[in-house]
Amino acid sequence: MDVRLAMTGFGNVGRGVAELLANHREEYQARYGVRLLLTGVADRRGAVVDAGGLNEVELIRNKQELGSVSGQTAGAGRPADEAFLIDSRADVLIEAASTNFEDAEPGWSLIKSALNLELDVVLASKGALVLYYSQLMTLAATRGKTVSHSATVGAPLPVLDVINRTLVGTRILGFEGVLNSTSNVILQAMTDGKSYDEGVRLAQEMGIAETDPTLDVDGWDAAAKAAIVANAAFGSSLGIADVSREGIRTVPAAEIEAAARQGEALKLVSMGSLREGEVVAEVRVVRRSRSHPLGRLRGSEMGVLIHADPLGDFTATVENLGASGGIATASTVLRDVLNLASRRGWNSDRRS
Repeated sequence: MDVRLAMTGFGNVGRGVAELLANHREEYQARYGVRLLLTGVADRRGAVVDAGGLNEVELIRNKQELGSVSGQTAGAGRPADEAFLIDSRADVLIEAASTNFEDAEPGWSLIKSALNLELDVVLASKGALVLYYSQLMTLAATRGKTVSHSATVGAPLPVLDVINRTLVGTRILGFEGVLNSTSNVILQAMTDGKSYDEGVRLAQEMGIAETDPTLDVDGWDAAAKAAIVANAAFGSSLGIADVSREGIRTVPAAEIEAAARQGEALKLVSMGSLREGEVVAEVRVVRRSRSHPLGRLRGSEMGVLIHADPLGDFTATVENLGASGGIATASTVLRDVLNLASRRGWNSDRRS
C-alpha cells in the first residue's frame, strides 16, 4: 500500500527523512508492506506538492542550490497550509520544523489542520507538545487519530517506547535522563580541558548544535523533554513552564575539574518523579559517578534511567552511535510512521 507523507521542515531532520526514503524505500516496502511516498514538503520559503510522490534527490538538490525545496530562491513557493495538506493527499503529517517554545507556530496551526482533516501526525518538533499538550491530545482523540512523537525525546533513544510498551504493567516512580546531546558534548569537552566556547564550536561542527545554541545550553530543550517523558510516565499534562530549569552556560570549569578528580562527571539531567502524589519535573546539572549508567555517557551519547515498581531500575542508552544528528532523528520519525502503518493495518490493505 502507498502511505503518503506531508512534511514540514527540511533541515537536518527533514533532509534525513528524504535521504532514508531515497535509499531505503524498497527495503521498507519489502519488510513492512508499505510504500512510503513524500507527497508534500515545505520549508520556510515555500512548499511543493505531488500526490504521486516527490523526487527526494531533487528536493535535496533544490535545497542545496536554491535554498528551498520549492525551487524558489525568493520565497515565491506556495505556503504550508490546509490546501497543501489536501493537495498532497497525505495520510500522515510529519512535523519536523524548528521548535518554537513561544507559540509553537507555524507548526501548531498546521497540526490542528491535519487532525481536522483526519490525518495522523508524527512529531519531531516539540513546541506543540509542551505548550498545548492537553488540546493536542484531546483533538487527536476526538478525531480518532494518533500523535506519535518518539523523535522528540533523545532520538533514537527509545524512551517513550520503553515507557509505553516495555514497562506496561509496572508503576513508574521516577526517571532521570541525559537527553540533550549538545550539552553533553560541551560538558565532555570541558572535562577534556577545552573551554565552554570550544565545546560549543565542537557541537556545531558535529552538526548537533544550532548556530544559536540557547535552547540547548540554557536547558530549554532538556526541560521540554522532561515534560514529554513525565506526561508519558505519569499521565500528566505538564508544559515547559511547569519544569524547573537550569542550563550549563555558567558551570564553572573548576567544578568540572573537581568532579573529574573524584571520578565523577557533570551531566545536564532531565528528571521527573511523584512527590506526595504530585508530578514534579526538573532539569539540573548534577554529578554522577563514572560507573553510573548516565555518568559513563560521553560526547553525544544519551541515556535514561527509569525507576519502576516492582522491576527496579531500567536503563536504556545509546552509545557509540554510528549515525547522529538528522539521520538518527529521521530514523526515529520513520519508525513512528512504520509502527503507525502496522497499527492501522495499512501493510495488509491493498488500496493505493
